[in-house]
Amino acid sequence: MRSLSHLWPLAALLALGCNADPKTTDDAGPPDAGEVQEGTPFVTQRLQIPARTPVDLLLVIDDSGSMCEEQNNLTRALNALPAELLEADLRAAVITTDMRNPERMGRFQADYARQAAPNCPEAPVVDGCPETLSPVLSAADADGCGDDRACRLAEMGTRLGCMAQQGTGGDGFEAGLAALRAATACDGPNAEHFAPCCVDGRFDPTCPQKPAFLRPEGLLVVLIVSDEDDCSDDPADPISRATNSTCEWDHARLVPVDAYRDHLAALKARPAEQIVVVPVVGPQAFDDAGRPVRYRPPAGDADVACLDENGAYDPALDPDGACCTAEGCPGMVQTTCESGLGAAFAGHRYLALAEAFGQPVTEEDATICVEAGWADRLTAPVSALHGVLCLDRAPACRRAVNFVSGDAGRPCDAAEAEQPMARSVAVSVNGRALGPGEYEVTPEANCPGGFALHLTEAPAPEATLIVRYVPEN
Repeated sequence: MRSLSHLWPLAALLALGCNADPKTTDDAGPPDAGEVQEGTPFVTQRLQIPARTPVDLLLVIDDSGSMCEEQNNLTRALNALPAELLEADLRAAVITTDMRNPERMGRFQADYARQAAPNCPEAPVVDGCPETLSPVLSAADADGCGDDRACRLAEMGTRLGCMAQQGTGGDGFEAGLAALRAATACDGPNAEHFAPCCVDGRFDPTCPQKPAFLRPEGLLVVLIVSDEDDCSDDPADPISRATNSTCEWDHARLVPVDAYRDHLAALKARPAEQIVVVPVVGPQAFDDAGRPVRYRPPAGDADVACLDENGAYDPALDPDGACCTAEGCPGMVQTTCESGLGAAFAGHRYLALAEAFGQPVTEEDATICVEAGWADRLTAPVSALHGVLCLDRAPACRRAVNFVSGDAGRPCDAAEAEQPMARSVAVSVNGRALGPGEYEVTPEANCPGGFALHLTEAPAPEATLIVRYVPEN
């Protein structure tokens, strides 16, 4: 989802939390959400900005054999998170991409790797780590510091960094999306941490309880760090494990990303406002037509002639591009980036999940091969999400609307319908009407009305935001 709220200061964003439950009201009292005010043609949504927003952070860490440098880099990034985030109402848990080890399989981890594995050139960064970790990190874990702010910040940052050290002995067929679903399911290994909101085996995103994790009123931030794509297959129809390339070759047989999107979306009453997915993965490569480069198993001598001695597609052996079809290029899956952290394969499915929540990411945003700026990659999308408010109904495109007199104006003509929808929506903060350029209205599939409001400046904590518009129907 495109948002202008990256301009907001992080401290203000974490203080205000635009994801609070908006109410559709008129000045006389609150009718049902999304209903037109009696006696007027308008819908009015009123949002009271809270003092602070709960943030539930779920780390999804690739623990396969090639991840030791990346885990160390993540630890350093988490150690360096800004004070505003560490002092927010933050809770954090960590899972791995291993869905074969019964002690993993989406379970919140309360331990960390203490020694380097034989396949790892670096020792894990675990300086200052406690003997054990809480399955869900919270401010209470820093209570040993008393009121010493510097101590509390250091303790929270250290413990977050320790959580990233999940070792490199995990399954090489990474299944981060399956682990994510298991971790947040009412019949999964972590149900005790949000059981008060599980009703008949399903999570109730409107529950009034205060669980330890998946707090209904809070943000859910999913940070995925992996150097390979997701390979979450159907246990009833598993793919071959003969080579890691089968995850790419048989990607159409994997559980659709939409299934994981639907599961996550069901955890929140307003997913467009309350869920952000941050993938730090291999970037996609694109062909001359702008399509993501995919790979398929070689089929026949013509394909084999396009492969090098390692079985990888070589464009130099295919000058006309004849070997590459709509299904992909023949040969083993190839890496898309390399750095001091190692090489990485395109994280197509993780990137697709982020885009499913309206958060498309650029190569610079997502690539695991760029060592700097990992802390910013986490905080920037969290900041952006605070600038989003779902509209309860689809706004009609109107002109000459007078919200004071109650005149609904006229429908847009064809040319006006191509202009920004913000002209059909009135927004005020603490009674001050916002002008052009201070907000925009864009289509958003994850919002109940199919549209979202984006603000360019943060209202103060406890401010009142009012949105008025004529509904489409």
